[in-house]
Amino acid sequence: MRSWTRPLIVTAALGAAIAAGPAFSQQPPPDGPPPGGGMGMHHPDGMGGMHDGMMMGGRGMDRMLDQLKATPEQREKVKAIAEKHRPAMQKLVEEKRASREQFLAVEPGDANYSKAVKQASQKAAELASRGVEQHAALRSEVYQVLTPEQRAQLPQLRAQMKAQMKDRAANRGKQPRGMPPPPPAQQ
Repeated sequence: MRSWTRPLIVTAALGAAIAAGPAFSQQPPPDGPPPGGGMGMHHPDGMGGMHDGMMMGGRGMDRMLDQLKATPEQREKVKAIAEKHRPAMQKLVEEKRASREQFLAVEPGDANYSKAVKQASQKAAELASRGVEQHAALRSEVYQVLTPEQRAQLPQLRAQMKAQMKDRAANRGKQPRGMPPPPPAQQ
C-alpha cells in the first residue's frame, strides 16, 4: 500500500468511528468481539477497507468523550451529528466496496485490465477525497460542541490513541487476543 493511502484510510476509519451509532449508547459494552469480529481495523483481504468491525466495537468515541468528561448534553449533540452524517458515510463505504469488487472482477490477463486499473485508481482517489471531506465536516461539527478546555486536550488524546494503535500493530499476531502471555521458557 502506498504511504499516502494509509493516512486517508485512518482518517476514514476515524470518521466511521465517530459515525458509529452504538458508540454513543448509554448501554454497557457488549461481551465478545464487535460485529464483524476482531479488531475491525483489518479488512479480511488485507486491503484496509471499511466494514462493520471498523466501528471499534462501538466504544471508541465513548472512550474519547469519557476522557474529555463530556456532559450528557454534549454526548447528545455529538450523537445527533453522527446520525446526520451516517447516511453519507455508509453510502461511501458501499461505493468503496462496489468499486473494489468491480475491479477484482477483471483478471490481470484481460485485454481491458490496464484500463480497469486506471479507472479503479481514479475511483479510489475520488472516494478517498470524498471521505476526507465528509470526515472533516463531521469533525468540525463535533469540535464546535466541545469547550475550549476539551479542545485543548485533543492533541494529547490523539497522541495517546496513535501510540496505542502503533503498539497494537507492533504486537498484532504475536499472541491471541484475550489470552495471557505464555509462560517463560524453562531451561
